[in-house]
Amino acid sequence: MIGRALVQDTKIILLDEPTAFLDVVNRKKIVKLLAKVSAKKLIVFSTHNIDLIEPFCDGMLLITNNELQCVNRRLEFKNQLETLFKNEV
Repeated sequence: MIGRALVQDTKIILLDEPTAFLDVVNRKKIVKLLAKVSAKKLIVFSTHNIDLIEPFCDGMLLITNNELQCVNRRLEFKNQLETLFKNEV
């Protein structure tokens, strides 16, 4: 399904948990591939694997406490995630 989305002539690709049932190695392969494709297309995907966000994504939207937050700078990723999950980790 990801392959079909990549070869379609669209400017935006929306993916819902594209790496949900993959092992760690293949999750990273898919996210690296999506990062390369994002030079030509806008890739938006949902994930619960926050470890994938920082090294590969240019921005993220966080939904927490019924609020939508946008983080556009990689330097803010780690700080925002630590703030959100400080009591969880």
